[in-house]
Amino acid sequence: MTQSNKPALYDPSFEHDSCGFGLIASIRGEASAWIVDQAFAALCKMSHRGGVNADGVTGDGCGILFYRPDAWLRALARDAGIALPARFASGLVFLDADAIVANQAQETLERTLRAEGTQPLGWRDVPVADAPCGPLGMQSRPRIRQIFVAADPAGSDADFERALFRARRRAQHTRAPDRTF
Repeated sequence: MTQSNKPALYDPSFEHDSCGFGLIASIRGEASAWIVDQAFAALCKMSHRGGVNADGVTGDGCGILFYRPDAWLRALARDAGIALPARFASGLVFLDADAIVANQAQETLERTLRAEGTQPLGWRDVPVADAPCGPLGMQSRPRIRQIFVAADPAGSDADFERALFRARRRAQHTRAPDRTF
């Protein structure tokens, strides 16, 4: 109780242990498929944190974050017929399931990237395993595509990162707020 005998806004009973975060890394900074496998194994054990919908199957889209795997991204781009320069970016874009809306969103993103001085190089469809998706997840599952973007050769890495950030934000703001980009 506070001095006025009214309850305070903060109550220590609101505190709970946090779960839903794990960290697996190599002390030597070495890339390893084993580390990625361990991250996925840990992720699979975290449904207790509330990331599963009422249907018992549909998840919340959590995942893993890892350092940019340059050789792997270059191989994916090469397989998609996209030639990458020395400095490039790659991003996963969640698009509307409706092909017309998705195409409009892609055009918007490409236009804003060009306006920021970068060059969209191409897209690839990201393979998706639908079998594990629950019925609720399937109703709202976006189309996932990967874009590759070249940096302005005259700019710095910081300039490139700022241009990518601005393009993404501007493209998002041109889309209706209730739409997947």
